[in-house]
Amino acid sequence: MAHGRLVSEKINRESRAMADQLAPKTGLFHRKSSDDYVVLWQDREICRYASMAAFVAAHAEGLESLEANQAELLASFYKSP
Repeated sequence: MAHGRLVSEKINRESRAMADQLAPKTGLFHRKSSDDYVVLWQDREICRYASMAAFVAAHAEGLESLEANQAELLASFYKSP
């Protein structure tokens, strides 16, 4: 009985691994061949960064811009008649 359960667990692990390989990748990935970082969304390259520091800096800048735009939008709501 234990052998059957182990075989079943192995098949489940292999099935999940195959599904993961077939599923479109989304996330931040380090490319060893080019030693940079690539942002993928559903297997499509969105952007590439030379370092993790460059990735963080770009995203921090984007967040600051969003916050400024949000503040301007909120202020415009209060100023409108």
